[in-house]
Amino acid sequence: MQLASTLEPILNNNINNFISSMDHTEQTTTTKLNFKMDIPSEAFKDLCIAALLGQGDILTNSNQRSYIYVSFAEEKYAYIKEYLDTYQLNNYIELTSNDFKTVEFDFLKHYKDLWYINDMKIFHMDAKHMNLSLVSIIMWINLFGKTQVEGTSITTNINDQYIRNLCFYLERLLQIPAIPKKNKVKLFHLYLAYEKVINHTNLIHTTQYINYLSQHEVTTIKNRPYTS
Repeated sequence: MQLASTLEPILNNNINNFISSMDHTEQTTTTKLNFKMDIPSEAFKDLCIAALLGQGDILTNSNQRSYIYVSFAEEKYAYIKEYLDTYQLNNYIELTSNDFKTVEFDFLKHYKDLWYINDMKIFHMDAKHMNLSLVSIIMWINLFGKTQVEGTSITTNINDQYIRNLCFYLERLLQIPAIPKKNKVKLFHLYLAYEKVINHTNLIHTTQYINYLSQHEVTTIKNRPYTS
């Protein structure tokens, strides 16, 4: 569905807004990496959190070093590759056409403690505790979402009893309905969060997000006043 071109005037008029209002988690750093604890950048952290919200898992190798592995639909490859290129993350991610694996980082042991009880993936209500950001939430939607007749379904392997916590958080953040389902979250009226996506992410994420909107929703966005 070629909806991105339909909103081209809006996107072109607001590119400067994308850049100036980009969430702080979309900044790239070039500090020297400490492989014991340091996170390469906020952009890398957002990708890790998006993977954990979806089908990704923290695994441990024979040397007790932790990494994240996640598979995704092949049509998402270009989106991920553009993200890695833009934020200079290719040295930290082994990417194929339908999965990726991070290099090993000790800080992921800390994430393991936050996101798991034994081998069960959980979700706390405290977003700060979970290292969440709006960018990581939008990346999760973009990577794992699937448009359906009613709403958008986003897959997750968070334990079902904790998906309700995630839905409650999403409703507060995006101010749209979020319904817990088995191994997924059902989101409705994504177009209502579109302005928030514009103001707090960037063109990489916005262009992908548009593809989850219906033609009617795109028309609705075009016809309402834009506020920065």
